[in-house]
Amino acid sequence: MALAEARGIRRLIAQAEAQELQVLARYLGADTTLDDARVLEVAAVFTISENAARARLEFAVALTTRLRRTWEALRDGRIDGYKARAIAEATELLTAEQAKAVETRVLPKAPEQAPARLREALRRAVLKVDAAAAEKRRQAKLARREVREYPTGDGCGVVEIHGDAIRTQAAYQRIRAIAKQLPADGRTLDQRCSDVALDLLAGKDFDQVQIHVQLTLPATTALGIDDKPGYVAGYGDVTAQTALELAAQQHATWRRILHDPLPPATSSTLDGAATGHRQRWRIGSRPRPAAAPHPAVSAPPTSATSTTCNRSHTGRPAPTIWAQPAESITT
Repeated sequence: MALAEARGIRRLIAQAEAQELQVLARYLGADTTLDDARVLEVAAVFTISENAARARLEFAVALTTRLRRTWEALRDGRIDGYKARAIAEATELLTAEQAKAVETRVLPKAPEQAPARLREALRRAVLKVDAAAAEKRRQAKLARREVREYPTGDGCGVVEIHGDAIRTQAAYQRIRAIAKQLPADGRTLDQRCSDVALDLLAGKDFDQVQIHVQLTLPATTALGIDDKPGYVAGYGDVTAQTALELAAQQHATWRRILHDPLPPATSSTLDGAATGHRQRWRIGSRPRPAAAPHPAVSAPPTSATSTTCNRSHTGRPAPTIWAQPAESITT
């Protein structure tokens, strides 16, 4: 009973936020240009920073113009402000029609999805609607990569590293791998991870450990035929360019996994050789496929699964990529 009441209050909060955004949009009027005077006035009234005021106004404009269905879901209390902001951020670089297409894909399930699942669905939807926009957004975010440090009180502080998702994931995995190898000394795993991370930044050397980042790369993307997204285990969908950059790194080795090009419900694995070999063809160079190695296969293999490992504690990943069969690729 109490939880139902609490959920009802959260719905009221969402509805109130939708009304606030609508009023802010009305304050701006037909001219939605965010000049400094308007931003400063909102910052003073709300007692928030200038950056926060600008972000709030941009959010209000997005939901009351390009993302009306998202605003309506917020107004009805079906989603909260966090989910609405996630949709607005994901569709920022899309056209109005493309943004509506993303809404159509994600809104039906959004009320029942956890935030992480919603963001994964948004990445997938944006890649489906406009892969170029997704890559442009990635490059824009990557250009803003930075390291932040700030105190949290009581003699503690935080170091945040914002950068390429694959690299940050690999760094985190290595920290945990090192921490797990340390002898038991009364510290929890989280405490050891914190100490290891700071020790690495301070220059302390540890024995190298292996980490793995599993990448699924469509064969058509690897061949340069199209720009279908890749998939990184533990992260989700990535743009074709991200997948190609990861796959084309030095010392890449490929393992073949060949599937019958039938619908998922009926397809079956035809070949999955476990023998790796060094990469012998250039990613994206559009090599000419040879004759199909199996009578049921009339096109290049549908996907190639890769695993990144042997990452040193310095420099970029040195992936071991498992590749498509040599007989399907002209070298």
